[in-house]
Amino acid sequence: MNTIQLNTQSILNYPKQHSILSWRVVLLIVLLTLPLWVFAKTLDVFTDRQTVELGDIITLTIRADFQTRNSQLNLDNLKDQFEILGRQQSNQISIINGSFNSSTQWQITLLPKQEGDLIVPPLHIDGVQSAPYKIKVRPAPKKSITTMGNYFLESSLNKQQAYVQEEVLYRLKFYFLGAFQGNIRPPIFENSLTTTIKDQAVYGKNINGKNYTVYEWLYAFYPQKSGEVVIKGPIFSGIQQYRNRQKGVQEVAKDQTLTVLPEPIQQKSNPNALWLPAKSITLSETLTNTQQKTLRVGDSLTRTLTLTATGLRASQLPEIKTENQASFKVYSDQPVTEETLLDSGVRSVQQTKQTIIFTQAGKITLPEQRLSWFNTETQTMETAVIKARQLTVLPELNSSANTPSQPTQTPNTTVLSDMNSIIPSGVSRETSETSFVWPLITSLLGFAWFITLILWRKQTQKLKSQLQQLETNDSPNRDSFAVPLKQTSTAPFCNSSTMPEPSEFYKQLKKYLKENHSIGSLSDLENTDLKQGIYQLEEHLFSNTELPDGLLETLCKQLKEGAKDFPPPSQKEGKKGKQLASLYKH
Repeated sequence: MNTIQLNTQSILNYPKQHSILSWRVVLLIVLLTLPLWVFAKTLDVFTDRQTVELGDIITLTIRADFQTRNSQLNLDNLKDQFEILGRQQSNQISIINGSFNSSTQWQITLLPKQEGDLIVPPLHIDGVQSAPYKIKVRPAPKKSITTMGNYFLESSLNKQQAYVQEEVLYRLKFYFLGAFQGNIRPPIFENSLTTTIKDQAVYGKNINGKNYTVYEWLYAFYPQKSGEVVIKGPIFSGIQQYRNRQKGVQEVAKDQTLTVLPEPIQQKSNPNALWLPAKSITLSETLTNTQQKTLRVGDSLTRTLTLTATGLRASQLPEIKTENQASFKVYSDQPVTEETLLDSGVRSVQQTKQTIIFTQAGKITLPEQRLSWFNTETQTMETAVIKARQLTVLPELNSSANTPSQPTQTPNTTVLSDMNSIIPSGVSRETSETSFVWPLITSLLGFAWFITLILWRKQTQKLKSQLQQLETNDSPNRDSFAVPLKQTSTAPFCNSSTMPEPSEFYKQLKKYLKENHSIGSLSDLENTDLKQGIYQLEEHLFSNTELPDGLLETLCKQLKEGAKDFPPPSQKEGKKGKQLASLYKH
């Protein structure tokens, strides 16, 4: 029979062993979780100063005793009471005696937006929250005449009342100690022309024993509308660094008010004249004869008119013009302007270059130029004047007025030419000789004069017989000596394979008209289209206008088609012959 033996002692000891094991497990778990209880995550907030003045810049430090890995610190809650100027983040890891430590730190640059007790609200990252932090902001000390502070902004006008379009200077200065970084919002000048004379000029100035750095801006503006103009004070903002402290600056300049008066119509002699308020205006001219010392018909004269104004923009200056007259034509270039920026304002210069071509001989008067303006210094109307100038213009060389054109040689015209050369020149030659040698050799002169009278008598009788023969001819024969211009003939420069340059074409055209048709001035042309075409060519040469396409070819065509409008030179000689015939009939 099998028997079963029980170890009673083992059974009795089992509950005791089980209890000891359970306590060991609990103890192990407590020891494992103990570091978590001892080293809990923290997020601390503090500043370099808790009491500051409005405008002071403070540094807020946020420190976490753990690595934030890829988490970002949200600072949006700060923006209600502070302006965030900058932020920096750094991570640190250290192992000391086998002990591992890590941390993350942020440095935030803040500028308080208001006075009073400001609170940095709780910040959150990785489930860890910081405690609120209090900062006290006191008012900034007020500035006085004796205590200007570390910085201040100053604005001014050079006058409180001005006329429409008159120059007004607006000056803005920013004074500060130490170093400064910032920007300014420029002033706004409504309904005005504006130019910047100085853009942040930098210099130093000692005030009450303190050496300030000065930024200066200078603006010139020209009101275009009467009434009251308010110029809002610009705002200057930035960061000042002085005595190892940074301070946020936001300074507003004083508003300026200007009263703008309308034009004083009662002071203007002509109500429709231009309104030019300026400190000074002058007119001057220079004349240059680009060809020769003696002026003749067809010559060109370069005239430069200079208008100088102090207290006006170049865009406000009127263009000086000279109208064409019967004795000359004027071709003007586009005015050239220049502005000089001075501390006292804007100085503008306008130069207008004119080419004057004389079309008639005689005493030619260039008319005076007058410009009325308002002197803002004396508050009176004045007039700038270029006085009239008289010039002597001689006829063209080899023109019909001086030397008659030589007609085509035929038997009849040869007789007339000989007569024309013998009679007048002989008489004048004898007269000059007698007046010159009479005091010296009276007897020889009397004898020579007697011989001359005999020869002159014979020549006169010969000419009278020739003229009588001409007058007995019928009309067709009388005109046979005049050789009309052939309708198919053209000017030599129009027959060339290549058209000359415009300037050369113009010279040859004038020479052709003068030598072949005795036309020394364009006013003698009866062909209106040809005359207008030559005017266009002159505008291109003397006024820098664009040459119309095909103008030279059109002029050649008009020369050919309009040849019948030119009086043949032989006809003019025929008329002279008739006059001489009547002169010597008896």
